[in-house]
Amino acid sequence: MALTYPTLARIIDPTPVETFLATHWERAPLVARRARAGWFDGLLSLTDIDRILGSTDFHHPDVALVDHRRKIAPEEYTYPSGLIDTVKLFKLYEAGASMVFAQLESHHQPLFECVRGLEREMSTRFQANIYLTPANAQGFRPHYDSHDVFVVQVEGTRHWMLYDQAVDTPLRRQEFNPAETQCGALSESFDLNAGDALYIPRGLMHDARTSEASGHSLHVTFGALFTSWADVLAEALGRWALNDAHGRRGLPVGFARDGFDGTDAKRTLAEALRRFAAAAEGDAKGVLEHFAQDLVDTRHPRLPGQFAQLQRLPELSVDTVVGVRPGVVPRVEEGTEQALLSCYGRVLGFPVYAMSALRFAVSSERFTARDLPTELDDAGRLVLLRKLIREGVLRAL
Repeated sequence: MALTYPTLARIIDPTPVETFLATHWERAPLVARRARAGWFDGLLSLTDIDRILGSTDFHHPDVALVDHRRKIAPEEYTYPSGLIDTVKLFKLYEAGASMVFAQLESHHQPLFECVRGLEREMSTRFQANIYLTPANAQGFRPHYDSHDVFVVQVEGTRHWMLYDQAVDTPLRRQEFNPAETQCGALSESFDLNAGDALYIPRGLMHDARTSEASGHSLHVTFGALFTSWADVLAEALGRWALNDAHGRRGLPVGFARDGFDGTDAKRTLAEALRRFAAAAEGDAKGVLEHFAQDLVDTRHPRLPGQFAQLQRLPELSVDTVVGVRPGVVPRVEEGTEQALLSCYGRVLGFPVYAMSALRFAVSSERFTARDLPTELDDAGRLVLLRKLIREGVLRAL
């Protein structure tokens, strides 16, 4: 079956979400074993990879090959234009290279729905990278990622090794450099089987391999492209400087010359920090609102089956089962005179009295017009549902 949000609970099951967030998120790895190979059925399969490769003109680096034994140059499996030469791709795969598909949610709807579900639930951008490794092979040497990852094993078995922490919660620009970061001592070693999952916080060194007996391994890595407090402070600093000339003045003339007296400059800097801190505290809500709105506004629509949805509108009744589309990342707020729904980069206005019904509709996977918490009559309920279906927010099931 295809996954729908909230996906986090399913990925880390049986660990409760509250426990995961309190003890593992950004802190410690989590292995979720279930002994149920079909736990992620419908998300991705080798047959899906075969179909997508056979029907899509991929270019490097959307598809890449990696092998821990040597660096594989893109020219070994691409045409001069960068287009993937699938014949060469498969030959190198047979020779032990792993295929890496970057952001495959752009080409596979179940992955797209799972990514959007995670984004909706965690208020963090996600991407889905796919790793297909042949038997008795290893793609990467020990390394860390500069973003948190959820590894979902969909086919085969892969042996994982986790090492001592390398960098504590690195920023996204602090990418792994093997010349600068040495691998620590082995801390955990285990197999991840189909249906299992693994959470790895950013900065934790790891690698993985297949065996001859295990056959190929296919797993999805959901990467959490987090927003750091450093990002928030940088935004707040820019907003402050736009409104305070103190932050826009240049450094003193000659500050880099020998013998420069920096006493006044230090006082100026201290005053700038004081003014910035006061302004940032007063603008905290606005800064956080900026990032929240940016996340919502950049989640663009993908509406499979919308023609059929529009054709069903005339027959929509109060007993028709509808639900929010998995790809929607919405925000509902009360404006001065309207209830406001933000999604797909636009803001839709509704009567204030529809607020409760609107919040219920965009957070429910299955319901009917009768279930809406509102004083609207049946005709009003259907008007609301039809509008939300036309806008791609809901779908009739």
